[in-house]
Amino acid sequence: MTINQAKIQINKLKAIGLLIFAGLVIYLAASMLIASLYNIQSNLFLNDWQNKKTTPNDQAWLAAKQASENAININPVNNAFLQENKGKILQWQTYSQPLQTVMPNEIAYTHYNRIANKQP
Repeated sequence: MTINQAKIQINKLKAIGLLIFAGLVIYLAASMLIASLYNIQSNLFLNDWQNKKTTPNDQAWLAAKQASENAININPVNNAFLQENKGKILQWQTYSQPLQTVMPNEIAYTHYNRIANKQP
């Protein structure tokens, strides 16, 4: 193998490594973009409920909860703000339920607790 062939081989390996790195960066950026879109959707629900000062119906609450869960599951990093949104959505569910129901409150508390563990 000549020196020129060795240089060509090294350049090919560098190009392959660069392509793999670029693919990873693109994947992470796309995941974060999609998670951000889901987060925007859940924020729109929260803002709408807060502005109208009405409790959400079941269909709206389920859509907001699903958007929040999708944002958390798709995001490649642990994000306390996404957990906070999910806690707020679960908290809104409790406003429309009888006082004897404590399950959503406990779940909301769990998500707020996760926030405290992730934020500095």
